[in-house]
Amino acid sequence: MPLRLTQRDPVWIFGCGRFGRDVAKALIAEGFRVSGFIESQPHLSEIDGLSIRAADSLTYTELGDQLVLGVFNREVSYSRLIRDWELDRFKRLQLPWDTYAQVGRHLGWRYWLSDPSVLKDFDERLERVVEGLADSTSRETLRRIFHFRLGEDLAYSDFRHQDSQYFNSLTLVPRVCEGWFVDGGAYDGDSFEQFFSSTIQSDAALLFEPEPDNYQKLITREVVRTSRAFCLPLALSDRARQLRFRGSFGEAASIDPSGDTVIQAVALDDVCHGQNVGFLKLDVEGAEREAIQGAARVIRSSRPVLAMSLYHRFDDLWVLPELLSKICENYAFYVRQHYFNSFDCVLYAVPRESSGVS
Repeated sequence: MPLRLTQRDPVWIFGCGRFGRDVAKALIAEGFRVSGFIESQPHLSEIDGLSIRAADSLTYTELGDQLVLGVFNREVSYSRLIRDWELDRFKRLQLPWDTYAQVGRHLGWRYWLSDPSVLKDFDERLERVVEGLADSTSRETLRRIFHFRLGEDLAYSDFRHQDSQYFNSLTLVPRVCEGWFVDGGAYDGDSFEQFFSSTIQSDAALLFEPEPDNYQKLITREVVRTSRAFCLPLALSDRARQLRFRGSFGEAASIDPSGDTVIQAVALDDVCHGQNVGFLKLDVEGAEREAIQGAARVIRSSRPVLAMSLYHRFDDLWVLPELLSKICENYAFYVRQHYFNSFDCVLYAVPRESSGVS
């Protein structure tokens, strides 16, 4: 059963970043008494009209209050935070999925975060996807991600594979040098630089990055300027259209018709005319399924290796493998976990003739 806060006792929030502050506003809107924020090493005394206290300064009486873990990122695992700061000393400790179950309507889209009771409805569907994965590591990984997000496997927050993200023994197969490298969500060129420095080189690269500041960094990166890389200030989607984003790009950004940031999107099928694609990487802030639909023709004709984010929407865990399986005939599918708290889990799809899987 999800742990629910009561309005009888005060609530503290560990972490006063964007997520923690939004949680405070959501709780206040629901009538909870928020005492303030707790930080490991505070740099401010207050924010948003609420005090900020050091984790080791709370009194015995205050430890009888409720604590919400207001941290939602990939940098430090939840298990480590709880261990290092003895957060379980509080009367109640609520983790992000339980907070979302209680006040999620005020928080909106938050990557993979969802109400565990909703997630549980998809366990059979997820298991069908699990059974279709190519190795035991992938099957165990997908199951553990699912149970972690249900609140049943907190230890998984510590876990990450040692494989390099995107470019590793699964994906660096000879066929990727037989075509173009395509990066949807190229950011500042960091992934392309990593690919370029690998032992396998592609014919050329097509790099998509719609955010203006990131795009400027991308086109000035040394490896981009000195290689056959073509940069486009565009997003990838299922067709040519304008998309609106709510919030700034990054952790709190999401596609929203009422958003105030407008970007132009295109389908990869409409851009790649006859080019053979050897590697397709997608990290497009929750638009992966639309980007795949817009690249179906290229995928079927080129049979590239694919690496795509699997954590931007709560149902990506089963929707994206299901979608790819309809497009990628005779492919082997893998899942690897590259950062903490189930962020940066990646779905890899490799043609079976290149994967070594029969």
